[in-house]
Amino acid sequence: MPNPIKARQHPARTATTFLLSQLNDFLRRRDLLILFLVALAIRVGFLLLVLNDLKLADLLANAPDTRIYVDTARGMLGMRPSCSDAIFIFGVGYAAFLTPFFLIFGQAALPVLLVQMLLSSIGCLLLYKLGKELTGSKGVGLLAGYIAATSFTSISLANFVLSDCLFFFLILLGSVLFLRGMDSGRRGHFISSGLIIGAAVLVRAIGQFWPLVIILLIMILPTPDVPRRGLTGWIILRRRALLAPLIAGAIIGGWMARNYMIKDVATVSFASAGGPANVACTALVETFHREPGEIMDSWFEDFRQRTGMGPGDFSFVDNYRARSLFSSIVTRRYPRPTWRVYRALVWENMTAPNELFVAQLPQYRWPLQGFENWYVEHRLNTIAVWLSLAGLAALVICRRWRAFLFLGLTYAYFASMIGFTHWQGSRLFYPGQIAWSVIIAFLIVKAMQGMNWLIRAVFGGQAAKPAVGEH
Repeated sequence: MPNPIKARQHPARTATTFLLSQLNDFLRRRDLLILFLVALAIRVGFLLLVLNDLKLADLLANAPDTRIYVDTARGMLGMRPSCSDAIFIFGVGYAAFLTPFFLIFGQAALPVLLVQMLLSSIGCLLLYKLGKELTGSKGVGLLAGYIAATSFTSISLANFVLSDCLFFFLILLGSVLFLRGMDSGRRGHFISSGLIIGAAVLVRAIGQFWPLVIILLIMILPTPDVPRRGLTGWIILRRRALLAPLIAGAIIGGWMARNYMIKDVATVSFASAGGPANVACTALVETFHREPGEIMDSWFEDFRQRTGMGPGDFSFVDNYRARSLFSSIVTRRYPRPTWRVYRALVWENMTAPNELFVAQLPQYRWPLQGFENWYVEHRLNTIAVWLSLAGLAALVICRRWRAFLFLGLTYAYFASMIGFTHWQGSRLFYPGQIAWSVIIAFLIVKAMQGMNWLIRAVFGGQAAKPAVGEH
């Protein structure tokens, strides 16, 4: 393994070499090729099923957020009036992703979805890479890739004009490059990771604190060859690794500075106030049994009185400021109800089934709704959570500290970020699949190895090798 003190390759060359090596590995490995083709075939098949009931034009307007993203992209191309407020709500990343498609192909959903299906399928290969890197097991990596390939949420989001699929791909790719950098010590991996993670945050603000997690990982993540590197090598590696969160933070900070100059509010997106305000409002609803609209109206009226504004002066930015102010006030005055609501929303969104089929497959809505009700009624929606916790325990028992720390922090981060809204189904915790697909795959592989050992212990002799091995 290269010594980080001697690594002096050009960043762009390092990143290109990494990507070309992965492509070469993909082309030489039949099992990875099959994984990619299975994932892609499932997503294309799902799109064909969707188009049995919907027209392609419907795919640009079958959800409120989709319409906002499309209108924002059109505004960025000058096809409609200013999109400044919409960019402030969601950030610029996904709308910027849509603009070249609209510019080249017109306002068509199909090119966007085809690229998203490719990214989603490549994401399954990246999960293989992540699982193998962290556990040393090709079997864990492959199983994690197939879990993602067959995930209903992943399949649906690849076929929806929403930011989730692109964000998942970017944050996963940035994380794989970061781990690669921690192994190789090369600046190029860290620089590429920082740029990609920064871009991911502009796509979805849920990742805005991810650079802080990266900083924590830099300090605590075990390095395979620390004894050979020594203290000097450890310090140099960590100093280089800081490039990733610093670059990502600079991109995020630049966007916040832009919002401050234009909107006079330094934030990544409206979610920074809208999410906490939702929790605070729900806490007051449950505490004082008032209507949510009544509570919000009282906040806005109080804000007008505090600032001396007239009834017609209330702007979109004032709405943001009012929500931000009163959510902080409510959190301080009623910490227990606020915490209770937040905790309940985290659990609700961690265990929520996929709801996107309502918009994508209206023809099959009621049969799928009936199955979903049965699924939730029998608490099958909680299985992934319990398996994830068991898998984390298995990582500790097996002393896979590197995998435990990275996957555990990833899982905890995305779980903590989803406790601010209702009724969006499994798409909110979709980024957590980066962690739980690998965790569950590790648990299954270990369980199979345990069964193999038990069979040999009971019946003697050599048992058949498990279908998914450790190497």
